[in-house]
Amino acid sequence: MAPFFNQLGSRTNYKWWVASVLFLGLLVTVADFGEVSVAMPSISDHFESDLAVVQWLAIGNFLAISVFLLPMSRFADKVGRKKILVVGFLIFSLGAGLAGIAPNLGTLIFLRVVQGIALGMIQGNQMAILMAIFPSEERGKILGFQMTLVGVGLIVGPVVGGLLTSWFGWRAIFYFNFPMGVICLLLIILVLDEKRVSSVQDVN
Repeated sequence: MAPFFNQLGSRTNYKWWVASVLFLGLLVTVADFGEVSVAMPSISDHFESDLAVVQWLAIGNFLAISVFLLPMSRFADKVGRKKILVVGFLIFSLGAGLAGIAPNLGTLIFLRVVQGIALGMIQGNQMAILMAIFPSEERGKILGFQMTLVGVGLIVGPVVGGLLTSWFGWRAIFYFNFPMGVICLLLIILVLDEKRVSSVQDVN
């Protein structure tokens, strides 16, 4: 089935529709790091665990991203970038929802590793898709936008995480990321066209 916005994209600047969806996903996933990091003391207190153990929430997440980033980029070249992005956000969203109800620290760490695998799938394809839909003369500009949003996400994440943890407790961070991930997932399904995002071409 053709993406919902495919016809709209053919009449306007489709590349900016795609970029907007990817940038929203970028903000959600980058902010996730800071949100969870700022909640670690509360998580440590809740599970009565040493903070050094709780830090595996970040370490496990980063390790999974590092391990799966390149393989998932290569795999997406074979099976389709949209497919991998969809699966990535599906896993990220489900991981967030389950993390919100995690009964113990071990389960929570495991789910953060699973989310790290999902982030490897997502982050390994975002830049490749941007390179596919933007012509060569605009790629420097769009990558500049992407790096700016990475910085914004790193700033916004701890603020949002701190507020959610203070007002509702640390589980609220994962409850918040679940619907945000679902929104990104639905927009990707509706907007991205597999043929357009999986082949490098000069698009105006």
